[in-house]
Amino acid sequence: MLSRIADSMFWLNRYMERSDGLLRGVKTHYILLLDKGVNEDLSWRTMLESFATHDEDELKLLENDTENSLYKLLLDTANQNSLKMMIHRARENARGMQDHITKEVWEHVNHMYHDANQLSSSTSLQGFDAIKIIDSLSNECILFNGVSDTTMPRGMGWNFMNLGKFVERCILTIELTHKYLSLIDFKTEEEKDILFWRPLLLSLSAYQSR
Repeated sequence: MLSRIADSMFWLNRYMERSDGLLRGVKTHYILLLDKGVNEDLSWRTMLESFATHDEDELKLLENDTENSLYKLLLDTANQNSLKMMIHRARENARGMQDHITKEVWEHVNHMYHDANQLSSSTSLQGFDAIKIIDSLSNECILFNGVSDTTMPRGMGWNFMNLGKFVERCILTIELTHKYLSLIDFKTEEEKDILFWRPLLLSLSAYQSR
């Protein structure tokens, strides 16, 4: 296998896994922030620090602004870690190696790219419209994993795709866990209420594993 193809397979799955992690975190924070009375210390800061680049003043302006935080995380092409940019890069990697992935994988990535591209700066990211968009894109990421699992042959390409996926999953787990531990100054011996850990656990699909 050419190194160029292996590299594209690796990064295709890294971008798709990071997109999945972003959407899972966004959905978790969006739902929990609807109940600010219970989750009063929760904000968009952790997600913005992980998936966008801002100085402290910009973070303070955005961390409690749901609509603009969602725009920055999902649609802002100036943010290189936004969902729209990651799906664009995933498609570029897939497009350059169509002979090495199944038709179903290419078509699904291409379909998700066009779905994300239809969202514009005028797209409503408030109320039911926002959660509908988040759910739809999150389901697309889940379907990507199913399509690749069921259609890709188990060869060297499959191994490079899995390597990209699990490297990214490991990095995201470390990154988000580090963010939450820093909030308690890494004092892991002190007990914290489950409400503190719930956003992290849900973002990592680990809430029911505790």
